Amino acid sequence: FLAGFIAVAEIDTVADFHLYPEVKAGVEIVPNGLIASIGVSGGYERNSFKKLIEANPYINSIVPQTYQNKKIEVFGQLKGKVFQGLDFDITISHASISDVPFFVNDTSNIFQNTFTIITDKVDLLHARTSLGFQAKENINLLLKANYYKYSLENELQAWHKPNYDISFSTEFTVRHMIFIRGEIIAYGKSYAKTYQGNLIVAKELKNWIDLNLGIEYRYTKNLSIFVDFSNIGNAQYMLWNNYPVQKFSVIGGISYSF
Repeated sequence: FLAGFIAVAEIDTVADFHLYPEVKAGVEIVPNGLIASIGVSGGYERNSFKKLIEANPYINSIVPQTYQNKKIEVFGQLKGKVFQGLDFDITISHASISDVPFFVNDTSNIFQNTFTIITDKVDLLHARTSLGFQAKENINLLLKANYYKYSLENELQAWHKPNYDISFSTEFTVRHMIFIRGEIIAYGKSYAKTYQGNLIVAKELKNWIDLNLGIEYRYTKNLSIFVDFSNIGNAQYMLWNNYPVQKFSVIGGISYSF
């Protein structure tokens, strides 16, 4: 059992003080097998440029400085082991957050090929699960899934935010020499904020599935040969409005570490 508070002081042109609960309680339902927990938390976080550009590399170099205020989050979690090597984690949360950033095309740019941010107050229902399997050092499998439901105060949609995302990644090692990595990624539909005259139009960006594969042959500890296959299914989609992804591509090479 954990109970306490998190205090955050924001000092800018004016001073502001935030206090958040930090409560968590858990119980071991099955010894070494299943743990259930519930909790309440919150937090204050700067929407830093580093964080924004890591999410969207096409963002403007100057964006408004904002702070994300997670006033309260309530969550429940189940995690444990089905058997040795197979772990799972299921979490459902509901949070009330102000100043959540969303990416929108910069209409001051004639080509509208860069992005800025707008913020809104959001009630977010988030369900996430992960299932991982490891067999010694040879096989690693990981399945992750997220479902999001946004309730917004002002905006029509949670711009460029999918309603779900799923990923399945695999890693196989053969005699510590050959490494095979595979990944399947699926995104639900999202929306871009566009305009027809003065009218705001929510442009749908369709859901998509992407498949990637990488193979590496490690000749010595320092020398290896690799080849990566991207977008094997040659899917055509846009993660960001006006930016269609590259179609099927192959890249290979030799790497040497000193």
